[in-house]
Amino acid sequence: MGDHRKGKMIGVLKADFENIFGKSWDVWLGGLLVGLFNVFEYICKKPWGITSATSRWSGWLLSGFGVDTPSWLYFQQMKTFQKIPFMYDGDAINIGVVLGAFIAACLSYEFAIRRASSSRVYVQAFIGGILMGYGARLCSGCNLGAFLCSIPSLSLSGWIFWLGLAVGAYMGIKFIIWQINRKSVIEGESSNHREYRERNEKRQIIIGLIGILAAVTITLFYSRFTEPEVTILFLIGLAFGVIIQRSRFCFVTCYKDVFVSRDATLFKAIIIAVLVSTVGFSLIMYNMVPDPSTGELPAHAKINNIGSPFGIPHLIGGILFGLGMTLAGGCASGTLYRMGEGYVSLWVAFLGTLVGYVFIAHNWQWLYPNVLEGTKVWLPQYLGWGWSVFLTILALISVYILITYWEAGVWVENN
Repeated sequence: MGDHRKGKMIGVLKADFENIFGKSWDVWLGGLLVGLFNVFEYICKKPWGITSATSRWSGWLLSGFGVDTPSWLYFQQMKTFQKIPFMYDGDAINIGVVLGAFIAACLSYEFAIRRASSSRVYVQAFIGGILMGYGARLCSGCNLGAFLCSIPSLSLSGWIFWLGLAVGAYMGIKFIIWQINRKSVIEGESSNHREYRERNEKRQIIIGLIGILAAVTITLFYSRFTEPEVTILFLIGLAFGVIIQRSRFCFVTCYKDVFVSRDATLFKAIIIAVLVSTVGFSLIMYNMVPDPSTGELPAHAKINNIGSPFGIPHLIGGILFGLGMTLAGGCASGTLYRMGEGYVSLWVAFLGTLVGYVFIAHNWQWLYPNVLEGTKVWLPQYLGWGWSVFLTILALISVYILITYWEAGVWVENN
């Protein structure tokens, strides 16, 4: 009887493992979980973000080569040198995302060192990374901090960035289509990528278990040497890595599907994530600032400077980021999870983002006081809580309905 129960339990565990790692998750589930964990992260400390932390890494690197980055205004505002590298909460999240995606890829037998078919792909990825890095810091956030967390923060900046992101993504996808038609660059893995792919499932499981061991070690390290919230955020980062890897939650894929194949499935999953975040963020922020007319802003909310003249710098930043992510092959979060999957071109793109950060940080002393400072627009200060939340949710639902209507081809049939 005991052996029978043990065998049955093993069978159930194998079935559960197969459900989690044997096939990709539905994207709507990925969107729902991203929204929920985004709210959890804000409850713990702050909304999900990537580029604020990684931009500090560029300051550390340059400083290591003798550049006086501690005197740069940008790195002073980012408090880059107040802690030792990789001990900030944002660093813990980013490390968690890459490691979580790596573990998920190994356990699902999807990890491989994927090399590009041409050196031009690496050049394109590097240039795309530079554009992403510059655009992200011009907007004080990437597809997460300037959009996925900005709209739920009831900030006008999120809507402006979304418009720029869509325009930039459209430009980038049109360029890639032109390349494919010209046979200039062929995206994807090289023809001989199979020699690099690990087909031994047992070995991939072992590598994945090593990744889990690394995650446990890092958790214990953070527990011993940092604040408790950093440890919690590292674990949330691990969860984000698993979620976006299994659901293929990426903004580049989203816009490629929309503009090329008229498939808005992932686009709608992203809206679900924003809707869930909006409800959660609104409750958190209301608890912080019940009366927005006082001029106080909720702590850590992604209410970004839109720039002067009204919103133009923010729009430009969104365009640069959207164009850059399509050239690179991954948005900020998509870059991290594909790095964990073994895409070499995305590691190159990540290096490009570091260069983009340096470019804008070098000009920050003029750019910030003359263009960006003092241009935040938080909707509750103008509309009150009720109307701000209602109109934001209404706008998101309207976009969801319109994209569904468009996806069904009704507009095409009617014209």
